Amino acid sequence: MKALIYKVFLLLVLFGIAAHADPLERFGANAAQVSMAGAGSVLETDYTALYACPSSMAFGRRSIGAGFMASFNRAQIRLSPRPSGYDPPDLGGLSPEVPYASRLHPRHGINSTDNVTGLYLGGTVNVYTKRVKVGLMVFAPVSNLGALHTKFNNELEQFFSNSLDWELLGSRLSNTQVMAGVAVRALDWLALGASVRVMMSSNVDTSAYSPNLNTNYFVLKGNASSHAAAIASITVRPLPGWMMAVIFRDKEYTIVQGTSEIQVNGLQGTKDYPMYQKMKMVIGYSPRQVVFSTSYKRNKWGVALDVAWQQWSIYMDNNGDRAGFHNTFSPSMGAYVDVGMGFRLSGGFRYIPTPVPDQTGRTNYVDNNAFVLGLGLKKWFKLKGDHRRVCVSAFAQFQFLQPRSVEKKIPSPYQTCKPGVKGICDEVPDDLKDPQTGKRLPAAQGLQTGNPGFPGFSSGGWYGVAGLQVGWRY
Repeated sequence: MKALIYKVFLLLVLFGIAAHADPLERFGANAAQVSMAGAGSVLETDYTALYACPSSMAFGRRSIGAGFMASFNRAQIRLSPRPSGYDPPDLGGLSPEVPYASRLHPRHGINSTDNVTGLYLGGTVNVYTKRVKVGLMVFAPVSNLGALHTKFNNELEQFFSNSLDWELLGSRLSNTQVMAGVAVRALDWLALGASVRVMMSSNVDTSAYSPNLNTNYFVLKGNASSHAAAIASITVRPLPGWMMAVIFRDKEYTIVQGTSEIQVNGLQGTKDYPMYQKMKMVIGYSPRQVVFSTSYKRNKWGVALDVAWQQWSIYMDNNGDRAGFHNTFSPSMGAYVDVGMGFRLSGGFRYIPTPVPDQTGRTNYVDNNAFVLGLGLKKWFKLKGDHRRVCVSAFAQFQFLQPRSVEKKIPSPYQTCKPGVKGICDEVPDDLKDPQTGKRLPAAQGLQTGNPGFPGFSSGGWYGVAGLQVGWRY
């Protein structure tokens, strides 16, 4: 019954989510940033600066552009063989827990995760003066549109996929990003900028009546509300060719919540008639970020360095629970060189440390340190005598996931599964009694767990992205 109510929530959510998660942070907001492995936030001055560094728009021309990006991966999770002796007792219809042999899906690992395929589109224009620019940018997925993937990161997932999945990759990255903002060049060497990302949240109340096990009737009442996550930055040019910026990006996520009122025939006259169930899902949480970006340019070459701090310590998982992650610093560096005939080569390196501690207890958040390499090629075309107005950029990035192995620890003494318990827990309490005899069940003694991550797992592989971007500056 509860799973069926959740399905109704999910159907409504598919129509209520506008933006969540952060493919732009993971890979980069434009061709230059992707090819330099995330470095160069301060460099780009077109519409993509709305995410990368809004204030940098003030130093550029008006612009319009479009792009395409697609990812491909072999991000693998391998589960250690499940030992015998941890199954719940099988008493048929009187079983205290669904016997492991009756799971709908076998316990299994994965060889890849969801890919990201999307389009960039945007532009910037001056307002009243060349010192003020406004811009609009959209990143829209063309596959997995409206993708929604929730999961449990503990033993409850055995009743669903009966597997593990990546916490910060996959479907989390395949979502629409809508941004608008403004930049002001206050002085010749100083600019300020801000933008917002628009998102939707949903609230749904459900009334349900079940006359028998095979029939359910629902009445839904819901609404969607919008909210915005802010991005702000300041860019300075202290010396010719040198640029510096500080960028702040606020946290963003989508919330789906509501209450179900459920009437089940046969329960009337009991405390369970009607039943009230609350639900809260947090989808695509991206943490608060502060980025320091600097670059130095000469006539035919340039270098860039970015350092990003991310506040993962307040990260919430799908179920709105604090995951216990830690804050991280992620450095990236890149360079480009003009090689003649209007061509520019670029490349870069980034290190993305995982915020996820070793999952030796009850939870199964999967994430790895990543070493990132970027490559790019840009071609400038002449237009009416101006050789730097139209450009086409090809980019690629490879993220190598550092192999990681986790072995679960069995706490002594172990505890019964309930909210707040952090270690591997007993799904069938030792003091459980046989409903027919009233005596304790011998088969309930000891630890019973179907946690998909038990007794351990390993993860690794790679993730790649490639694409094209076309821009016109006028």
